[in-house]
Amino acid sequence: MGLFGIDYRSAVLNNKVSSTIDKIKDEKKLMKIVIDARNFSVFNYAISKITDNNILYEIAMNQNLNAGKSDLALDRITDKEVINRIISELPTTHRFVSKIYDKIENPPFELNFKMSSKKASDNLLKDLDNMDYPKDRDKLIMVAKKHSFGEATKKAIEKLPYPEEVEELKNIFNVSISDIAKEEIIKKLPIKEERNFFVNILMNGHKNKIVTKLIGKKLDSSDELLDKEVCLNCGALDSVKKFGGYEESIDEFVSGYRCNKCNKEVSLPNGLGEVKCPTIKLREFINK
Repeated sequence: MGLFGIDYRSAVLNNKVSSTIDKIKDEKKLMKIVIDARNFSVFNYAISKITDNNILYEIAMNQNLNAGKSDLALDRITDKEVINRIISELPTTHRFVSKIYDKIENPPFELNFKMSSKKASDNLLKDLDNMDYPKDRDKLIMVAKKHSFGEATKKAIEKLPYPEEVEELKNIFNVSISDIAKEEIIKKLPIKEERNFFVNILMNGHKNKIVTKLIGKKLDSSDELLDKEVCLNCGALDSVKKFGGYEESIDEFVSGYRCNKCNKEVSLPNGLGEVKCPTIKLREFINK
């Protein structure tokens, strides 16, 4: 039997059960009812009587309880220290952290950076508004390198000054998989001082046509690079070459064009006509 002669494992919520729970002042005993009860209405009623956030924490973090009980306890936690304790003990990918994040008035940068939600993105933008270089250099670089950000990535790159951070900006370009980051860096770096960096990007291709166009538009109209042929697939310059030979898979001799950077090719069996070279000059490409 449970407290006051009631077996809470099988109890349903009625006047006797609710009035008995109302009389219990020891919240440890209320926690035991929550743990024992199988009926939703019973354990929900018992949880509603618990005000001690540390006891609510014990219920929420009890791995032997079902998700419904844990969630009900978590929803009632308001104490900032208990909230921070949960956040410090769980990975940011844990659903508890996502649920409890909305309870925090001013989440720290580290949490805004790690979370994936609109609120976290909005808070991160506010964090960036209050950041200054060089005091917040490391945080700005962290945001600039994270590929899943949009506006925050732009704002972080804006705050990394040129030429003080030119090498770091180039490094971010090289390691980031974010097209937004790459495009913002291209916009930021001056063509005159960083021509070699831009030429290297153009000659090796990037598979991001916007990057190729942004660099091309920075060039002087008389620049010889503008007259080089562009691979329409990866944007590399002077990379598409004519080729021909036996193609075993179709048992035919073929000829056509292949990019030596991205390996994109167009070809036809010999005798079936001429293959058009899949390139245009850079000065045309940047206006397409």
